[in-house]
Amino acid sequence: LRQPLVLPEGLGSVHHEVELAVLIGSTLRQATEEHVQKGIAGYGVALDLTLRDLQAKMKKAGQPWEKAKGFDNASPISGFIPAAEFHGDPQNTPLSLKINGEVRQQGTTADMIHKIVPLIAYMSRFFTLKAGDVILTGTPEGVGPLHSGDELEVGFNGLSLTTRVL
Repeated sequence: LRQPLVLPEGLGSVHHEVELAVLIGSTLRQATEEHVQKGIAGYGVALDLTLRDLQAKMKKAGQPWEKAKGFDNASPISGFIPAAEFHGDPQNTPLSLKINGEVRQQGTTADMIHKIVPLIAYMSRFFTLKAGDVILTGTPEGVGPLHSGDELEVGFNGLSLTTRVL
């Protein structure tokens, strides 16, 4: 998130989703919630970007839509606050996104459908998580498009990061 965002050209609308990013610090495989808690290295914030037109087309055709989520630069991420230094409750952390000074997304991680630690424990039942893996945890309402020239302000746990769309 420290560098300007470069959107893909000719692939349609790119939508934003501000999300809590959880940095995994140790191997988690079929982990208990206690192991997950100890295995979280830090917390940050990410923009989960989606090629919305491509996603809709692929969904309609009954196809997987990984291309709509996994394109180059699809998930810019902040730096991470070490878990031991994180102030407040990660499960009740404010998240927000302003575009050109207008609030587009605002909520807290308390609104998440799945709680962070049980979610990661569940994930580890099906695939091994390794140190350096990053889990994005869901987004508040207000998802919408980004455009060239947009100025972004991402809020996370009382901190603010700014970037722009080229």
